[in-house]
This record gives sequence, structure tokens and C-alpha cells, in this order.
Amino acid sequence: MNSFTVELLSWASLIPAAVLCLTPMRNQLKYGVRRTAADVALSFLVLLPLTAYLSSRPGAPEVALQFLFLGTMFLLYQSHLRTPVWKSIAVFAHSCALTSFMGNYGTVFDALLRPDAPPDTYSAAGALIQLGLMVISCAGMGYLYHRFGCRLVDEFHMRGAWDATTAVSLIFAAFNLMLYVHDYRTFYTTHVLEYYCMGLGLMLVLMLLLTVLLYFIVKGLQAQARDEERRRFLEMQESQYQLQQKYMEETAARRHDFRQSIRTLQELSREKDYEALDHYLDEYARALPQSDVTRYCRNTALNALLNYYAHSLAQEKIPLQLEVELPDAMGVSDVDICTMAGNVLENAQNACLAVPEEERSIELHIVTRGLPQLMIVCVNSFDGHVRMHGDRYLSTQRRGSGLGLESIIATAERCGGAAQFRHEGKEFFSEIMVPLWKD
Repeated sequence: MNSFTVELLSWASLIPAAVLCLTPMRNQLKYGVRRTAADVALSFLVLLPLTAYLSSRPGAPEVALQFLFLGTMFLLYQSHLRTPVWKSIAVFAHSCALTSFMGNYGTVFDALLRPDAPPDTYSAAGALIQLGLMVISCAGMGYLYHRFGCRLVDEFHMRGAWDATTAVSLIFAAFNLMLYVHDYRTFYTTHVLEYYCMGLGLMLVLMLLLTVLLYFIVKGLQAQARDEERRRFLEMQESQYQLQQKYMEETAARRHDFRQSIRTLQELSREKDYEALDHYLDEYARALPQSDVTRYCRNTALNALLNYYAHSLAQEKIPLQLEVELPDAMGVSDVDICTMAGNVLENAQNACLAVPEEERSIELHIVTRGLPQLMIVCVNSFDGHVRMHGDRYLSTQRRGSGLGLESIIATAERCGGAAQFRHEGKEFFSEIMVPLWKD
């Protein structure tokens, strides 16, 4: 079998790796599964024969061709995703690390089949074994990616953890690249083959263990974030409860004294001293306790959240216009509603602080309009400066993606809906729509 066919079979082992890369991204595809699969298949039909032909030429720069091929495939991969590049590169790098292990194991099997082969040669049997190893390993890892990885991609937005994953994967890929054996005679020198296989196995197990450890660390961070979110909601509800309790105690004292006030009013009325009667009523009205809690809706958690932000915005001299209209029963949880509304208000408040007081404004609508969808629409003023990556807004306060916006998108999509953001001049629009009931 000629060298071109062998190289073609060897490069074909990257096809399972490409499928593996797409498995945890099923909810992040820009163009849907069919078009993405068609584009990837077309790319492989063009790039595989071309790369195999170049690799089969004498003196071909193999490492340079590998980096060129992988770089091209990553650009295609990222162009079909909605995820930030640091998430995409973490998944891509992990798949490349797994591919590098299978490539070295394919070399071991080829050395067993052809112990006297010339240096830097590869057989069709070794390439087929490498392809089989890739299919088996990617199938096993693909199940884990599908079951666990997809949720991490959709819901976990801590860039540091994704960057750490990328660094670990690249270290293992570099390790395998340095351990690649060009002359099979090296394997038959003083138990080198046994130690080589053991070393590869231990490093592969270590990489998988680190992946599992990272998964549990991420799950812990997610649980901590959810607990923190619930704690914030509970604190808001507690503060509103204390204000309500204070109001009830003050009104109870007033009710206790109400009989005396009635008697005073009766006496002033009998004496027809209407001037004193009006003065007494004015004083009594001014002395009545005022409640600091506004009832925006019947949802207790959302009402506490809105009261919290209304008070906070008033302190910052940011005008707030609210429209809340919710049905009595919904399939969307209180935590999800409060997460989306809270992040929208927090982002709007931070944006308003960057503009002069006279230009600040927030308008928030949480309504259904009689439809089976919940709509959260917010319009807020901002300074007009934006940072974007593709169609995604980045934070103007720190490097990376705006975590509040990422959280809104993830929550809306988890509820079966969608969220989008746009700006016109110095107005920023947040638009969220989720179904009231899941199918």
C-alpha cells in the first residue's frame, strides 16, 4: 500500500476527534446539527486528501502540517459555535490530547507488527489500529461529554477553570509529542516497550482523573454559586419581612389608640370646631406609619428582589419604571425568574452608574401579555461604549465575557427560551422570553 493511502488512514483518525469536539456543543451550534455536520464532512473531504498528499512527500514537515491542519479545523469549529473562544479551545485541546495518546499507542502496535521497519515509516495496519483506538476512545469519552460536558458548557462561565483545562490538555499533548518514537528499534532496548506502554497508560489515567476532578470542582463551584444566589434572595426577603414587621407593629399601636382618636374626633365634631378637626386629621395622617415595602406582584421572591433593587437604585438616584404582570401559576421556578431579572437589573444599574445622573434611567417589564410566554424586557441608559466578540457582549469592567449576560442566556435556554441583547446609541436592550410551561 502506497504512502499516500497510509497517510490518509492516519489522518482519518481525526474524524472521531472532530465528532467528540462537537458532542458537548449540541446546544451551542449556530447553524444546527445538519448544516454543521455537512460543513465538517466537506472540510474533511477537502483537507484530508490534501494533507495526506503533502505528508507523503519526502521530507515533509509533519509537525508543521499537524499544527496547520488543527489550526484550520479549529477556526472552522469556532465559526460554527456561539460559545466564547476560551470554552471552545478547552474542549478542542482536550480532544487533541486524547488523540495524541491514541497516536502513540498506534505507534506501539505498528512496532509490534513491524519490529524491523525503517525509521519514520508507518504501515496501513498501524494506521487502522490507530483509527480503531480513536473510535473506541472517542465513543467512551463522547458518552461522558454528552451526559456531563454539555451542561458544563451551557452553564459554567468561570474562565479561569476553562483556561486551566486548556493548559492541562496542552501539557499532555506536548508530553505525547515529545515521546513519539521515530525508530522502532528503540522499543526493543532493555524493556523500553514495557515502560513506554506503562508510562502512556499512567499518563492517560492521570489525564482522565484530572478531568473527573475538574468536573467535580466545577460542580461544587456551581452549587456554591446557586447557594449564594439563594442566600441573596433570602437576605432580600428577610429585609423586606423586617420592614413589613415593623410596619405591622406600628400600625398595631395605632389601632390600639384609634378609639381615643375617634372620641376626640366625635367631640370636635359636636363642638363644630371644624378648623381644629381639620388640623387634628392632618396631624393624624402625617403620623400614620408608611410601609417601605411595595407590592409589585404576588410572587414573594420576585417582589422582594424588586423591592431590593428599587431601594438600591433610589439611593443611586437612578429612576426606575416597572411593569410586572404575572399569572398565579407558572412552570418557571422562582429562582430562575429572580436570576434573570436580578442579573438584568444588576447589569442595568452598573451601566447607569457610568453616565451622569440626569441621563440615568431603567425601564423594566416582566409580563406575559396574555401569551404562554414570560417576557422580561429591560431598557437602560449607558455610556455608549461596548466591547463585543462576534455577536456577544463582553464586560467593560473586566476582561472576558460578561458573566451576568452569560448567566441570563444559560438560564433562559435551560428554561426552553432565549435571550438576546442589543444597543442603539446610548440605550441598551435586554430581551428574554421563556415559556410559562415546559412541554
